[in-house]
Amino acid sequence: TIFQSWFGFKNIGEKTHGASTAEDILMEERKNQTVTKLHDILRPFLLRRIKKDVLTDMPPKKEVVVYAGMSKLQDGYSKMIDQGILRDVLLKQGIEAARTLSQTNKQMNHRKNCNH
Repeated sequence: TIFQSWFGFKNIGEKTHGASTAEDILMEERKNQTVTKLHDILRPFLLRRIKKDVLTDMPPKKEVVVYAGMSKLQDGYSKMIDQGILRDVLLKQGIEAARTLSQTNKQMNHRKNCNH
């Protein structure tokens, strides 16, 4: 694979035959050029510029909070979630996907209701 061809770490964790001294270990590292390979691979990811450094005349972002009330359907579902009867009502309406609806996590159900 590409990953193995880039790194070539076949003998990681294994003792090499004659590498008992520090000089032998250093020679092995130089031969593999591990650090050079890593630099070549990581260079495109490390040399990123930040947008604010490049575009100095760009105005700052503005955050606008828009209130949107719930629809009548969402409000009805919200009341059923609070009462813990939403799954039963949906099953009575013939919606079979309601079987997977969890009624133990009301907060998550309210979040789903508001976002959809």
